[in-house]
Amino acid sequence: MNKFATSFLLALLLIICMGSTPASAYTVKVKAVDSSGNPEEYATCRVFGSDSIHPVAAGVTDTLGIWTGSIAKAGTYRLQLEVIGSAVAVKNFTISDAAPVADLGTMTSGINELSEVVVTAQRPIITKEIDRIGYDVKADATAQTLTVREVLRRVPMVSVDGEGNIKVNGSSNFKVFKNGRPSNSLSKNAKDIFDALPAASIKRIEVITEPGAKYDAEGIGAILNIVTDNETVIKGITGRVGGSYDFINNRADGNLWLSSQIDKVTFSISGGVSNIPEKMQRNRSEYDYTYENGTRSLRTEDQRVHGLDEWFGGEASWEIDSLNLFSGEFNGYEYHVNGYGTGTQTLTATDGSLLSKYSSTYDIANSSYFDIDGNINYQHLTRRKGEALTFSYMISTTRQKQQADTHYSDIFGSMFEYTDFNNDFRLNFIEHTFQADWTRPVVKSHTLDMGAKYILRRNRSKTNSEYIGWQNLYSDFRHITDVAAAYAEYSLKVSKMTLRAGLRYEFSKLKADYPDGSQDAFSSSLNDWVPSAAASWQINDANTLTANYATRISRPGISYLNPTKKYTPTSLSEGNPNLESAHAQSVKLTYMLIRPRINLNLWSQYAFTNNDIAGVTILEGNILHNTYENIGKIRTFSAGGFMQWTPMDKTSVMVSGSINYNDISQTIFKNTGWGGNIYMRATQKLPLNIEAELWANYYQFSLSDAFTRSKNSFMNNFWYGLSLTGSYLKNKALSVSLRLTNPFGQHNSYFRNEAVRGAYTGTSVMRMDDMRMQIGLSVGYRFGNLNASVKKTAARITNDDLQGRKN
Repeated sequence: MNKFATSFLLALLLIICMGSTPASAYTVKVKAVDSSGNPEEYATCRVFGSDSIHPVAAGVTDTLGIWTGSIAKAGTYRLQLEVIGSAVAVKNFTISDAAPVADLGTMTSGINELSEVVVTAQRPIITKEIDRIGYDVKADATAQTLTVREVLRRVPMVSVDGEGNIKVNGSSNFKVFKNGRPSNSLSKNAKDIFDALPAASIKRIEVITEPGAKYDAEGIGAILNIVTDNETVIKGITGRVGGSYDFINNRADGNLWLSSQIDKVTFSISGGVSNIPEKMQRNRSEYDYTYENGTRSLRTEDQRVHGLDEWFGGEASWEIDSLNLFSGEFNGYEYHVNGYGTGTQTLTATDGSLLSKYSSTYDIANSSYFDIDGNINYQHLTRRKGEALTFSYMISTTRQKQQADTHYSDIFGSMFEYTDFNNDFRLNFIEHTFQADWTRPVVKSHTLDMGAKYILRRNRSKTNSEYIGWQNLYSDFRHITDVAAAYAEYSLKVSKMTLRAGLRYEFSKLKADYPDGSQDAFSSSLNDWVPSAAASWQINDANTLTANYATRISRPGISYLNPTKKYTPTSLSEGNPNLESAHAQSVKLTYMLIRPRINLNLWSQYAFTNNDIAGVTILEGNILHNTYENIGKIRTFSAGGFMQWTPMDKTSVMVSGSINYNDISQTIFKNTGWGGNIYMRATQKLPLNIEAELWANYYQFSLSDAFTRSKNSFMNNFWYGLSLTGSYLKNKALSVSLRLTNPFGQHNSYFRNEAVRGAYTGTSVMRMDDMRMQIGLSVGYRFGNLNASVKKTAARITNDDLQGRKN
């Protein structure tokens, strides 16, 4: 952590050194206008020397579109005029002692007055808006042959541990959007899909940490928005085909992306498939616990799984005219796995005498999962600049099935009354969402956003549990949720300040019933008011300071609510149908600096929750009874940052990391501690169109509950690697990458946790075989021309919801 802090201090010293500018007797003046001749206020102006990539002067235009800048010495220069949403306008000029003032007159945004201009200044990888941080994947040359999961390690406020588990803003409770719309497929299966999805198909990754009132109040974590690279051709077809192979773990995947345009209809499709090798999915675990009554429980497991997973998606748009646009999208994910394993369990008394024991073997004969979601959107633009009306509909479905058989042998003591356990689980989920959004500029620099949404959510699970020699248990559980919401958000831009305030109201009605009549139905209604506010101050052309306040809620999903009892020889688990939504509040401060050779982002945040959904375990005899209650309290302080530095044209250095302090309590139990991560990489362009990258990543697990602490070694949490990437053929259409990860030292992952809770204390240790060392080869080929794009509506459905929808 000290190295992380030192890196930021060095970066700040660099900023201070770069910020000084000597006095000048030479002046340049320009007036910026749009295509209609109206002044362009707050347009960015940068002046470069004829052979320099560093700006010698920079600033923004005033309310009349005028900017005047000072230059240190005479010479030939070029001025770049940058307006969001328009191409960069460029004009050359000369200043001399005879003519110390260069009045460039009027420049129109988006019009380049030079026949050819080559700008070699660094393209910023990180961008900051009032509610989000963006990572420009296209600006990261080494990302083009990686997977999305590998690129996520570089994104500020995102961490990926050795198992591939993803956290956003320090929380594993986040939602994934695709092109600004929620994707249940990606949200529920992010770890698996991102491990196969090629980063070359992604344009930008956005971390929305402060969603405003227009977003659903659901979701304690953040939103990860994946913006795809949906460029297409005017005629014909373009695409990319790729694949990779890990020689150590026998993991292979392939992917394909195609796009085209017919008249005013633009569309694209994509998909991929990968194997789930048994070599990567063998886990050996040992659980050593001492119960509060003195009994010692020792359990071992050896699990192996193999199978296949696939993902697919598509999107299309139809631009009727300049004011009307239809768009649609679908995404899906599917897997099929089989597995088997063995285990042992012993219980001993305080004097060491054997109370009971057994051995087990189990077989997962048929486990499958399939989900697909789609949406259609209509957008109408009015004659008023900036006004848009959008209507959207989304449908999302999930089908899950799991059949597992367990056989018990070598039984000693009367722990249970059955020799076999056969379980058949089925889940069906469907959700319909209707939404309307309206954006209207009220007066100059004032914008009003309003909207409404209605969600119909239907969730049903059926479980048939057959305990041979004891009893059969059948459960048919149906959970229905209807949500009605409305929001209003007001934005104001005054000089260098941007202000935003919003309020959202949500009414939700939950109902659960049992078609088989096994239990009584119940229902409840919730009313939630969710305020949000943000302020952003553009100190100057390079520096921005942003403050945010947000409130979020999280409703429990079916796996938390389902009261069906699930038995093992040593445990009983069930959901709690009386759970309520969890509420979280947060405040955050962010600083952003963007200069030609350095980008810096620093942030700090405090968040708290008073009714978190927490797991509860009670010891009944020698049986652990597990359920959930709204009794968790969480206090989290976190801080972090990102720095990208290009000391030379062919050399780049990046540092990204965060630290957090968690205080988690639950009734009489309390757990406090530090966590965090740091990612560092250096890239160097070599001859023959080869780029080398050296990277390292260290993470310290954050606390997840009020009882458990991670006790892993430093090397277990430290990952490093080297990659060589080459681009060949015309327009660099062929890319080849060779990657080496953790070639020396520990080759297996060991995860050790210590738990101290009322029902038991003890340790758990898990070993994952052949996960750390990887030798991989990736190949991608791009074909066709890229000069059109699938259009997106300004507003989209965003169902940021549900803990525990996937069983």
